[in-house]
Amino acid sequence: MARKRDTKALLLAAAEKLFKNKRYHELTLDDVARLASVGKGTIYLYFRNKEDLVCQLATHGHDELCAEISSCLEDEKLPLRELLIKIFEAVSAFYNGRHTLFRIMEQEAPLESLRDKFRQEIRKRRFRLV
Repeated sequence: MARKRDTKALLLAAAEKLFKNKRYHELTLDDVARLASVGKGTIYLYFRNKEDLVCQLATHGHDELCAEISSCLEDEKLPLRELLIKIFEAVSAFYNGRHTLFRIMEQEAPLESLRDKFRQEIRKRRFRLV
């Protein structure tokens, strides 16, 4: 099972890296497979198609951001103002280090074909913070 997660993580990382220089319509699954050093068929073990890959990449990024925010909430004694500052700094640092992921989440995932699926996944995940 660990190997499956490693391969999926490798594919997501390759896609994110490729998105630094390519837009959704320019990226191919062949590109992702080549960069991840896997056969193209391997991609289909984890993702139904390119839309699914991009949606999972965006939701994976959202999960990582939620984890950062959750770690800020661990100090229950922190005054609200300091807690908010800590959260804002964590969000800012996350996006400063992951410009490409931000673009994927804000520009690529909301593409018409991905919009509904992305929104549904984010709604499911949103309540993990509460």
